[in-house]
Amino acid sequence: MSATAVDLDTRLTDAFREHLARGDEQTLHEAYELARRAVEEGLGVVDMASMLLKAWRSARGGRAGDPQVGHLPADPAHGGTHASEALERFDAFALECFSPFEMEYRGTRDATRVLRRINDRGEENMRRIAYELHDTAGQLLTTVHFALDAAERRLGPASANALVPVRKRLEEVELELRRLSHELRPTLLDHLGLLPALRELARGVSARSGLEIQVHDATSERLPAPVETALYRITQEALTNVARHAHAGHVRVTLRAAPGEMRLEVDDDGVGIGTHRPGQGIGLTGIGERVRALGGTVSIRSDHGTRLLVNLPMPSATAVAA
Repeated sequence: MSATAVDLDTRLTDAFREHLARGDEQTLHEAYELARRAVEEGLGVVDMASMLLKAWRSARGGRAGDPQVGHLPADPAHGGTHASEALERFDAFALECFSPFEMEYRGTRDATRVLRRINDRGEENMRRIAYELHDTAGQLLTTVHFALDAAERRLGPASANALVPVRKRLEEVELELRRLSHELRPTLLDHLGLLPALRELARGVSARSGLEIQVHDATSERLPAPVETALYRITQEALTNVARHAHAGHVRVTLRAAPGEMRLEVDDDGVGIGTHRPGQGIGLTGIGERVRALGGTVSIRSDHGTRLLVNLPMPSATAVAA
C-alpha cells in the first residue's frame, strides 16, 4: 500500500470513529472529502471498501482508553440500541465514501456515450464523403473521358498521341479517388465484413509503403457493426503509424475471439517506439478513444519491434447506449 493510501486509511478510520461518536454532518463531510481525495489519487472502489471494513473492525473493537466508542457493544450481532445506531451511522458514512466513486462512474459513462456518438457521426460523415467521391466524382471523370473522345474525333488521328498523357493522368486520378473512397469507408466492410476490408486495406498500404503485411483471422462469423468499424479504423491507424515511423519490413495483423472479447494484435519488426501510454503519441489518440468508447483496453509493447494489443468486449458491452 502506498504512503498516500496508508494516510487515507488512517484518516478514514479516525473519521469513522468520530462519526460513530457524533453522527453529524461535519463527520459525513469529512468522509466525502477523504473519498474524493481517494478518487483523485487513483484508488478504486475495492480499495475504499477495504478501508471501510478496516475502519469498522477497528471501531467495533475499540481502543483502550478511547471514550468515543467505549459505549458501543463489541459485536453488533448481539443487538441493542447502540448496535442499531452504529449500523445506521456506518451506512450513512459508507454512502458518503462511495458517492465520489459513483459520480466518477457516471461521468465516465456519460463521456463514453459522447465518444460513441462522435464516432458514429464521424463514420456517417465519412460514409457520405466516400460515396460522393465514388459516385459523383466518378461520374464527372466519365464525362471527361467522353470529352476527350470527342476532342480526338474533332482533331483527327494526329491528336491521339498528344492526348495519351492526359488519359494516363486521368486514370491515375480515378485510381486515387477509388483508394480514398475505400479507405474513408470501404464498401467491403459494409457488405462482406471485416476480413475482406482488412485484406484490401493491407494490400493498399503495402503497395504504397513496401511493407509486407499479413492478415490472419481466427473468427468465424460477422461481428457487430460498431466492433467491425472500430477494429478496421484501429488497424488502419496502426498500419499508418508503422509505415510512417517504424522503419519496419513486415507487419502481422491477427484477429482472434477469446471468451467474452475480441482481440486484435498488430505486430511489426521495426525499431520500436519505447513506452507510451495507450492513446498518447504518434497518432494513437484516436485508437485509445475508439477502444474506450466500446469499453475495451489497449496496450503497447515495444522490444524487438512493436505490438499493439486491443481487447474489445463481446457482445453485450458493445451495444451502443441509448
